[in-house]
Amino acid sequence: MKKFTISAAALAVSSLLSQSAFADIIISEYVEGSSNNKAIELHNTGDQPVDLTGYRIVRYKDGSTSFSNMARPSGEIAPGGVHVYAHSRFDTTLLPEGVVPTTVALFHNGGDAVALIDNHNIIVDTVGVVPTPRNWGKDVTLQRNSNVTEATSVYNESEWTAFPRNYTDGLGSVANGPAPVEFSCETIAPEGYTSIQVIQGEGGRSPLIESGFETTETFNVRGVVTKRMTGLYTGFFMQTDSDNNRLTSDGIFVETASTPGSDIEPGAEVCVNGIVKEFFGQTRVVVAGNKLAVTGQIPGVPAAQAVSYFDGETTPEALERFEGMHVALTSESEMHVTRNYSFDFNSFRNNMVLSRGGAAFKPTQIFAPETAEAKALADLNLENRLFIDTDVKPANGELPYYPQFGQTESEYIRTGALVNGLEGVLGYSYGAFRLVPTNTVSAVNFEASEKYQRQDAPAISEGGVRVASFNVLNLFNDSIGGAASYSGQNRGTDNPAEYELQKTKIVNAIQKMDADILGLMEIENNGFESDSAIQDLVATLNAGLQTEAAPYKFVRIRDEDASIKNGRKHLGSDAIMVGLIYREGKVSLAGDAMVVNMPEQHAPEGAATRGSDNESSPAYDKYMRKMLVQGFSVPGQDKPLFVAVNHFKSKGSACLEDWVKFEEDDDAADLQGHCNGFRVAAAKVAGDFLNQLDGDVLILGDLNAYGMEDPLLALGDYDAETNNYGRPAVKTATYLDFDNDGTADQVEAAVITKGAGFTNLNTFKHGNYTFSYTYEGEFGNLDHALGNESVLSKVEEVVDWHINSTESNMFEYSSRFTGSLPKYDNAFSASDHDPVLIKLNYVERNDAYEEYTMIPRRGPANLLVQVPDTVVWGDIIKLVVTPKAGGTAIVLEQRVAKRYAASGMVKVKLNGVDNLGEYNVTAELLVNPNSSKFTDGDETLRADIGKGSFTVLSVDDYRRIVRGK
Repeated sequence: MKKFTISAAALAVSSLLSQSAFADIIISEYVEGSSNNKAIELHNTGDQPVDLTGYRIVRYKDGSTSFSNMARPSGEIAPGGVHVYAHSRFDTTLLPEGVVPTTVALFHNGGDAVALIDNHNIIVDTVGVVPTPRNWGKDVTLQRNSNVTEATSVYNESEWTAFPRNYTDGLGSVANGPAPVEFSCETIAPEGYTSIQVIQGEGGRSPLIESGFETTETFNVRGVVTKRMTGLYTGFFMQTDSDNNRLTSDGIFVETASTPGSDIEPGAEVCVNGIVKEFFGQTRVVVAGNKLAVTGQIPGVPAAQAVSYFDGETTPEALERFEGMHVALTSESEMHVTRNYSFDFNSFRNNMVLSRGGAAFKPTQIFAPETAEAKALADLNLENRLFIDTDVKPANGELPYYPQFGQTESEYIRTGALVNGLEGVLGYSYGAFRLVPTNTVSAVNFEASEKYQRQDAPAISEGGVRVASFNVLNLFNDSIGGAASYSGQNRGTDNPAEYELQKTKIVNAIQKMDADILGLMEIENNGFESDSAIQDLVATLNAGLQTEAAPYKFVRIRDEDASIKNGRKHLGSDAIMVGLIYREGKVSLAGDAMVVNMPEQHAPEGAATRGSDNESSPAYDKYMRKMLVQGFSVPGQDKPLFVAVNHFKSKGSACLEDWVKFEEDDDAADLQGHCNGFRVAAAKVAGDFLNQLDGDVLILGDLNAYGMEDPLLALGDYDAETNNYGRPAVKTATYLDFDNDGTADQVEAAVITKGAGFTNLNTFKHGNYTFSYTYEGEFGNLDHALGNESVLSKVEEVVDWHINSTESNMFEYSSRFTGSLPKYDNAFSASDHDPVLIKLNYVERNDAYEEYTMIPRRGPANLLVQVPDTVVWGDIIKLVVTPKAGGTAIVLEQRVAKRYAASGMVKVKLNGVDNLGEYNVTAELLVNPNSSKFTDGDETLRADIGKGSFTVLSVDDYRRIVRGK
């Protein structure tokens, strides 16, 4: 549909012409009724016929300053005559006798101004101001006063008389309908009022609505105004004295046709007459015409009532009891910040989201995709939400109910914090309950538990070898004269001051991490020379180190592994790359860096079809950033520590598999985002390559997959035969190109039957409830560290340093949407991902595995057993597991796989250990008779290699004791 924008010149010209050549044609009536009852009446006020050819009836939709066509009138209007144009489904029983309208595509609503435009796009006449306030003309009939005979391009409210919804008396006639009777509360007898509690009822819908979404009759209602609304809703909230029934709300929203008058303010006593309506989940009283009156004023407003819960009550059930009321969030409300103050694309404004009981976790961080548990948690997360919104859209950088937000470094909100002391009115819109604050708060009203409090440095002990992973949020140095990225894109800032702030925050964070090896993601892929982003980062980092501290260096790639453009080396062809920096003196390079090609997807047009009409797919060419692997020599160790840095394909892209499922523009039904199979293919390639390395292996990076999603299963101990995660099938994408020559090497999806055997270190140390990232109000780990069996015995600590995921992104370096909000160079909001740190202890520890805690999980649990360095492939580990309380011992045997040989640690599956309680364990090595160390009669055929104990916990006990739940 073609749209036109009003310019200042056009407005001036239209104003002049509308007072002369077109002054005889006016809009004489506007009808915006229920359903499709839409009509516009045109009137010829002159003494000559007027040909309507070339005229158009247009609308300015929902505050737009551009108009779009609705109807093209035709024919001729006689002097003094009228033409009525109505929607084709207008209820003809409402029309005055003898009136037959011309049916056209009228679809204006209460938020649209309507204008008459000539064939030069000049405004002849208009009803409603441009831009139009929300719901200014909703559910109302407007008739032009009889003394108005000239059109005007500027709406004048005094020229119009308002009537109730579906009022049509006078439509099709020059004569106006009867003037509305002035509404007065005194004319209503006390027994003529319907209480708010009766209207709200004890359920989710008003019991007064017998069918459909609104009543056919009007009701008289009275109460005290608690908040006037002009933006998010148009009208006001009002409340009455409690009826002592906790199942019914004492408050309700009253919808008005236009912005409430200034006398509608908190404390005003009002009475209204209107219908009861269920408006997308919110019970409302919709004022009929002008039937609203203020009868008095009381000091203050009804006291806010604390939101609380009955035993077993869901969050929506509880909030429904308070809908429309003035409420308070206290500690008993159990509402925690789960999405910090940021932009909401549904309501298109800045706001915040709370969750009952604690910050929400991504279902696929805790449970495997498509399991009943994952689906149940997804539903629960949606149920537990409460939005904290504002009436009017906040200005950039301002949080209206927290005026000191960000004004100093100590004024902030952390995700996970308990909200205590915030008051507001409770409404419902955009599919969720929304609290609009009525008081102001400060930092003390957001109580962060120890888990969610700011930490100036990561909680990790000194010593050992520290390895870390950090997504640096598009660190591009173009703005200070840096080289262009390989693709020519600049995904970071082009503002030098913002770049320096971003780099300073990142450097401050890295210095606090004090890592010996650090994997980087999202740094500009503009080479490795003096004008590169990685060189600038390392130079700045070293300049701020203590003089005695070992400086950082970055890992360079070989010429034959580089992508060359304009004579410069790049890592791959994306605008961003992964990188590695390290401290020479703590570790040193062991061999050259290895660049591993990750799969691409190249599907030709028509590679797949979908739907009943066999719609043909477009071509898909998708790419993955390359994996960087570097071996490091650790003092005192014979074998290297290999660190592999990855950045798998984003969930926000779209691959062929998403198109096939009609999900290319929607969230994936399995909750894993787009391109999941593509990431599985990357995990398979990474796992296969890294399992060939001889030494300790750490996989680091932003894998764009949460802890229990398919790519992590493919890297871990997933087993399709035992279905140990309740996930019967894990598949790669189709049309995969492994050698990156532009053509597919594997057309069909491959099924992963067994994972690569790496251990998720965060889960290994802390369970599933860990996080480094938050999206749409749900926590989870996208940033991972995984290790092979060899490195597990050295992993002492694993820490997510929550400097980014729990912060408002208003504190990030960009000032694009933050107005005058101050920025700080501390480490907080240096990026949108938290760094993850691993401390490796290479000191021999004989008692490291004397005591065990077995973490409950689906399928057999594992026990790590320390074995002699002489162990070889084919040896058997024999465990005798005996309940301490007595009972039959369980004998388990596990053959040592090739990749575990000489590693010092073997993982044994504890099949059959199902009962809760404490167990003793003895371990024995049965030497492979085919090994060179075995001779017939050798007394070392059976070697006692250790004993210890472990405890099997229930899931509830585990949550309480290990995770503090």
